Formats: sequence, C-alpha cells, structure tokens
Amino acid sequence: MLEEGDIGMDFVDKLSIFAKSAVDKTSDMIQLNVLKNKINSEEDKISVLKDKLAEHYFGKFKGGEELDEEAAELCGEIKDGLTAIEGFDFEIERIKNSSYITICPSCGEPIVQGVKYCSECGAKIE
Repeated sequence: MLEEGDIGMDFVDKLSIFAKSAVDKTSDMIQLNVLKNKINSEEDKISVLKDKLAEHYFGKFKGGEELDEEAAELCGEIKDGLTAIEGFDFEIERIKNSSYITICPSCGEPIVQGVKYCSECGAKIE
C-alpha cells in the first residue's frame, strides 16, 4: 500500500532525473559552442599563418632565394591547426550523435530534441 510520502518521493525522483537530463543537454550544447569557437580560432590562426607563408615565399621568390626552414615551420603549424580541427570536428560529431541532440534542417546548428524552434535561425522544427 502506497503512503503519502511514497508519491512525493516518486515525483522528486522524476524531477531529479529530468533536471539531470536538462543539465546534461545544456552541458553538451555548451561543449558544442566551445568546440566551434576553438575551430574558428584555429581557422583564424591558420589564415594568418598562410598569409605569413605566402609573404615569406613571395619575398624569397622575388629575391631569387631558395626556400628555407621557416617555410617548413609555418607549414608544420598549419598542419597542427588542421589536426586540432579534426579532433574538434570528431567531438562535435560524437556530441551530435547523442540521443538528445539533433540538427536544425534549416541552418545545421545543433539543437536539443523536443525544441519546437531553432534558437539560431528560428526555423520550426518538426
């Protein structure tokens, strides 16, 4: 036989599970944004490095010089940035493939399942 306290605990347990789920979803969304910011940062660094590399090679080309170690170092830094981006992309895919994250069909942003409108573009999610 259920007592009055049993019903209250069942509700508290369900509320606790719901709250944990909401926290987990929020945490994943934060992780996605952090990873996207890291990708943008790496892409910005790569762009600057490519500009430096181009200036370096063009300067040598204009001067008739052979290419040296600096060009190899810049290429290595670009490669490191691309490797970092691959890791971030892998993490994004892992998070997106979780059961409660879906992708907006309109803008491609990750959204929590059950949301009716995309917070990024406002598209209705069906």
